[in-house]
Amino acid sequence: MKNMEKFFTKAKPVWAADKAGERNVTCLFSLTIGKGDYVLRATACNFYSLTLNGVFYGYGPARAAHGYARVDEYRLSLKEQTELLFTVAGYACNSFYSLNEPPFFQAEVLSGGNVVAYTDGEGGFSCAVSGERLQKVARFSYQRPFSESYDFTGRAENIPARLSVVPQPKL
Repeated sequence: MKNMEKFFTKAKPVWAADKAGERNVTCLFSLTIGKGDYVLRATACNFYSLTLNGVFYGYGPARAAHGYARVDEYRLSLKEQTELLFTVAGYACNSFYSLNEPPFFQAEVLSGGNVVAYTDGEGGFSCAVSGERLQKVARFSYQRPFSESYDFTGRAENIPARLSVVPQPKL
């Protein structure tokens, strides 16, 4: 695939509108789809993990050169209605672990060659800012962007977020 039109038909790169320009933000992008066979394409900056009905399924994206993002493709054969949940960490700072680039998430779900869900604010994916993962924490070192601190007391709530389309990275 030589250009981004080959990767995504409708999906746009998005991020939580109220968190643009902030460091160490973790957003949760969710989508519920029915049983069937699907192709899921996804990319992000800096990192994502994917769960299906709460079970870990994948991590990405594969590493790429500065200024580029790789697109990962998953083939799914779902036997029941399934919740896809992408947990996306956007650090927005330099380290040996991650690059200082604006965070984004971009994904598209296809069935029979037709796009059935996509990121753009209206394509079916919802977004929330993680309440469990704390944003304001000490910088760990230049090896890693931030220390990871969580609130597992049950008092932390995910905050629904409005999506905004961000500039398209090179794929």
